[in-house]
Amino acid sequence: MNSRKRQPQRKIFVAAVLIGGLKQKDG
Repeated sequence: MNSRKRQPQRKIFVAAVLIGGLKQKDG
């Protein structure tokens, strides 16, 4: 796994974390 290469999974992971945090804030 070369972190230097483009990893779309990273974007998905970040989005999932952000969405999860928003959901938790909402309740």
